[in-house]
Amino acid sequence: MARHEAYYQGVRSREDAGRINAPGNQYLVHLLRGGHLGADFAEGRGRAALDVGCGSGWDLAGLGMMGWRPHGVELTEAIARRAEANARAYGQEALVRVGTAQRIPYPDGMFALALAGGVLHYAAHMDQARLALAEMARVLAPGGRVVLTTNHPENWIMRGCERLGDGVVRVNRPGDHRHGQLHVLFERAEDLARALSEHFTGVQVGENRLEFFDKTVRNWVATGVVAEGEGES
Repeated sequence: MARHEAYYQGVRSREDAGRINAPGNQYLVHLLRGGHLGADFAEGRGRAALDVGCGSGWDLAGLGMMGWRPHGVELTEAIARRAEANARAYGQEALVRVGTAQRIPYPDGMFALALAGGVLHYAAHMDQARLALAEMARVLAPGGRVVLTTNHPENWIMRGCERLGDGVVRVNRPGDHRHGQLHVLFERAEDLARALSEHFTGVQVGENRLEFFDKTVRNWVATGVVAEGEGES
C-alpha cells in the first residue's frame, strides 16, 4: 500500500499535472505527451504541426492544447471551415487549407510534425500512397517527424475486401460510405516500412488495436523522421 501511495504522490502526480482534456484521439495525446516519440515531441513549444486529412478538427484542437501551432488539410472548403470552427470552440486557432495528401498546399520544410490518421489507404493505387509520403516529407523540416495510421489487413473494414493486386483492394461493406472504394493495403509491416524508408529515417511500424466486440479496429501505426540535411529549413 505504501508503494501504491508513493506512486500516486510521485510519478502519477506529475503525469496528472500534465494531463489535457483534448477532444481528439487520446492515443495520439499519450503517444506525444508520454515521450514515446522522443522528448522533443512531447511539447509543441510553438512549432508548426500539420494534420493531413484533419476531418472534424478535433486533433487540431489537441495539438494546440499541447503547444503546437495547428494546421490542416481537407478536401473541401466546407470541411476545412468546420474543422477550424471546431478547434476554435476549444480555444485553439487552426488554419486548414483545401488540398489532398498528394498535393499538400504548404511550403517546403514548414512543419516539425505531420500527422496522417487513417488517410494513406484512401489512395487508389500504391503510386499515389508513395506520392503522399513524399509530400509529407517535403513539408517537414529536417528532423521533423511523421506519424500515421493506415489499415491493417485484419481491420474490420478490410474483411471480405476484393484484392485486385499491386496492393489495391476494393472495399466490400454494403451500407458503409466506403463500400466499393479502392484502397491501398499494406499486407505486412515490412511493406509499410519499406515505403516510408524511401523518405524517412528511423522508421518504426507497430499496431494499434481496439476491440468493440461487434468489430475490431486494427491499424498499422508508423513513424519516421526526415534526415538532417534533407528538406528545407
